[in-house]
Amino acid sequence: MEKKYQKKVCIDYYGTRRNHDTYDLCLSSVLLPYKVVESYGLQMYPYELNYLYNIQGEDLYIYDLKNHAKQKRDWRHHYHLVQYEVRLLSWVDSLFYTLYQWLLKVKGLFGHR
Repeated sequence: MEKKYQKKVCIDYYGTRRNHDTYDLCLSSVLLPYKVVESYGLQMYPYELNYLYNIQGEDLYIYDLKNHAKQKRDWRHHYHLVQYEVRLLSWVDSLFYTLYQWLLKVKGLFGHR
């Protein structure tokens, strides 16, 4: 990745790193307040393969850490990550995910979008 961009890249999939000062770019699944350079989907395991195989989507982001930008918070992004990380599912996320899927089903039955 550093060869492609000619910049220092931070890999922070879970968004736990707090200091990005020494990096130019960051690969993360977390919505960060920086300009998005590229985005990828999450369909393959491990998550790095989604970058290597250029999987289209809006789940994994490469951020330009030198340019700040506001990101719209989207709760659907969180639940898509939950789907990807099923093996790490806590009971709280499981409950909310189940309720979310149930709500989508009910909306579908009544023809709402």
